[in-house]
Amino acid sequence: MQIRLALTATDICAEIARHETRALTNRDDFSAQWSYLTVTIGVDDLSGEADPYYPLTTNTGVGKGMEYRTVPRYWMNTLPTSGTITLTAGWPQIGLEPVTTTAEVGELAE
Repeated sequence: MQIRLALTATDICAEIARHETRALTNRDDFSAQWSYLTVTIGVDDLSGEADPYYPLTTNTGVGKGMEYRTVPRYWMNTLPTSGTITLTAGWPQIGLEPVTTTAEVGELAE
C-alpha cells in the first residue's frame, strides 16, 4: 500500500525547512545535522519510522511569502488486519510538533 503525505510550510517555517534540508556543502564535515519530516506508521502491532522512497520537494520565493512543500511517498508491505493505520508526522525543528491521526482503510485483500 502506498501512502502519500503533503506538507507545506510558509514564511519563516519555510526558510527554516530550506536550511534544515540543504545539500551538504562539505562531504567531509560529519558534524552537519539536518532534519526532515519524520513519519511513523503503525499497523496492527507493528510500528516504525517510515523512509520516503520518492520525496518530491519544492521551494518558492524568498523571505516573506516563501513556501517549502514536500510530498513524500511511503510504501507499506504489511496490510492492516484491524482496518486502521496510525500515522504520526512531525518536524519540531521547523515548528511542527508531532501530530497523530488514525486512518480507517477497511478490509484489504493481500
